[in-house]
Order: sequence, then structure tokens, then C-alpha cells
Amino acid sequence: MTDQAAIVAEGRAALARIKDHSRRLFEDYVAIGAALLIGRSECLKLAGSNSLQTPAYRTHWRRWLDQHGFGDMEAGERIKTMWLAENKAESEQREVDFHLLSFSLFTWHLTWSIL
Repeated sequence: MTDQAAIVAEGRAALARIKDHSRRLFEDYVAIGAALLIGRSECLKLAGSNSLQTPAYRTHWRRWLDQHGFGDMEAGERIKTMWLAENKAESEQREVDFHLLSFSLFTWHLTWSIL
């Protein structure tokens, strides 16, 4: 397994822990974001673009999300976790309101599990 594949697998495992309420740690949210950043980079390359707005990128992104187990996350939650992964050091220093993020993903999980 490549380093990137391992990071994506850890992100998927972290999302599963959050969904089943077995664990809600800052590191899990960062792991999800790191996996999504890898996916975004792969999809930009596949689309031959540096824009997240092209139809080709969006098609590849949707496919990647579905294939790797992140397809049912809300767009806003994906953005938050990617921000945490990109800004991990800053997030830890400023003590990001992790409980608010956790509550938001918890609410997303409840909605997801009801459907």
C-alpha cells in the first residue's frame, strides 16, 4: 500500500469511527481532511486543471468520493476537515472550537443514519 493509499484508508477508518460514535478526536477529523486533500489533488490531475470549478474536476471528485467512502459527507464538512488538515499546527495553537465541529459532524451523522 502506498503512503497516499494508507492516508486515504486511515481517513476512511476515522470517518467510520465518527459515524458509529466510538471516537471523536481531533486527529480523526485531521485524518479525514488529509485523505480528502489527496483525493482533491488526484482529481485535479485527472481533470488536467488547477480549478475546482471545472465540470471534469467535479466529475472526477464525485467519483473519487463515492469510491473511497466519503460520498455521503456534506460539502461543508469536507471543507472543514480539509481546512483542519491544511492548518493543523495553527488549529492546535488557536484551540479551534473542536466541540462545535464535532457537534456539526454529529448532527450530520444523525441525519445520515435516519435516512
